[in-house]
Amino acid sequence: IKAAERSASTDDGCSMVLDALRNYLGDKMHIAGNALTFNDIKDRLSLKGLDEKTMSELEALFRRCEEGRYAGGIGPGDVAPMVEKALTLAKEIEKKVR
Repeated sequence: IKAAERSASTDDGCSMVLDALRNYLGDKMHIAGNALTFNDIKDRLSLKGLDEKTMSELEALFRRCEEGRYAGGIGPGDVAPMVEKALTLAKEIEKKVR
């Protein structure tokens, strides 16, 4: 996921963050992650005890990554904060979802 920060294009950076997020959540929930959306995973995460705040932040990150990947509109300085947010959320999920 850190490679996304060094990506030549913001579209590629968003794609890398989104792919890493999908694969991580797929592995965590024991399902195929390559095409996961937030709606695919939210009920499973909720059942596993993920709190609303973290869930909301995860949904916002999914939305932002998908917007950057499919619609553009993400600036060069936007990818690094998305990488950091993804890493922070992964740590939260690790603590809260077993």
